[in-house]
Formats: sequence, C-alpha cells, structure tokens
Amino acid sequence: MIRCLCASLFGLLCAWPAVADTPAAKVRQKLYVTNSAGDDVTVIDAATNKPITRIEVGPHPHGIAVPAAQDFILVTIEGRKPGELVWIDPRTDKVTRRMDVGPAPNQLAVTPDGKIAYVPCSDGYWDVVDVIKGKVLQRVFTGGRPHNTLCSPDGKHMYLAPMGSPKKVTITDTATHEIVGEIPFSNVVRPIALAADEKRLF
Repeated sequence: MIRCLCASLFGLLCAWPAVADTPAAKVRQKLYVTNSAGDDVTVIDAATNKPITRIEVGPHPHGIAVPAAQDFILVTIEGRKPGELVWIDPRTDKVTRRMDVGPAPNQLAVTPDGKIAYVPCSDGYWDVVDVIKGKVLQRVFTGGRPHNTLCSPDGKHMYLAPMGSPKKVTITDTATHEIVGEIPFSNVVRPIALAADEKRLF
C-alpha cells in the first residue's frame, strides 16, 4: 500500500514499502520537487532530506499531481510548444508516457480514481484529459490565465484559480465538464485550498 500527500505546488510525498505486500516492510518516503527553472524533477528521501535521483522531463516542469492509488505521477511541462503532460512511474522514477496539451500548462489536478485530469493552459482554457487513453476530451474556457487547480476530495468538482482577470474561481462538474459555479473575488486569486467537506474555499 502506498501513501501520498501533496506537499506543495512543487512536490508530493510518497511512502513506498521496501518489499511489496510484506506486513513488516520498511516504508520509504519520497518527495518529488518540480524544478520550474530547469528541466527535471528532483526526488528526495524524506528521512534524510537528501536527493536520491533526478528525472529529466523537459523544460520548465511546473504542476504535479497523483491519484489516490498513487500508481503514477503527472507533471506539466510549460517550456514545450505545445505544452506537455508527462507520466512518471514512482516505483522506478522513470517517465513512461507523454502527450501534448495546451500552451504553458501549470498546476493541474487529477480525480482520485486517476481517470480525469484538468490541466490549466495559458490560452484561457482548462484541458480535460482522459488519463487512461491519453487524450484531451474537452477544452473548458475560463478566461484569464488558468493557473491553480484543485479537485474536491470526492472527485466530483474541479476548482480553478486564474492569474489576472477574471478575478474569480471557476467550478466544474467532473462528470459533465460543465461549469457549475463561480466565486468572484476583488482581485487575483492564487493559490487556493479547499476544506474536506467542500464548504470552505481558502
């Protein structure tokens, strides 16, 4: 069993058994840090705070996300034209898949079941990605510069906070990909956090 926590916009903490399905197996926690000024992801041993390895993914990796099963890691690559979405296998720390997405993709989110990812792109759209098939299902126009994305704990809603105008958080239904709500603010909103019961957005 693997346990992961989103550590920040820049990384995620993974705990791996040293031997699969062994009750007494030692757990190794790893922190994945996207190096947005470079071309790689640094993997750090959380017990020692020392780098284990680096994974070359492409220029300006930015967003990072994992599903509940934690069987893959998704990273957005801002520096390619078009932008890219990259899959990493956290057991081997190798890139296993790539696909094109919209321009300069930023902080994405993935549904807990690992089936759908929402990727914010600089042209004012969210790319809705079928993670299993590796294809863009739909582009949802939100305006502004889509930047920070959060998924509700139950996987039913995605929240987007853009840079600049339109100074609001956009909410979509992940089943239909329709916009179901907007939360206006007096200025630019980023980053954001969501309460587990979805009653508070911070």
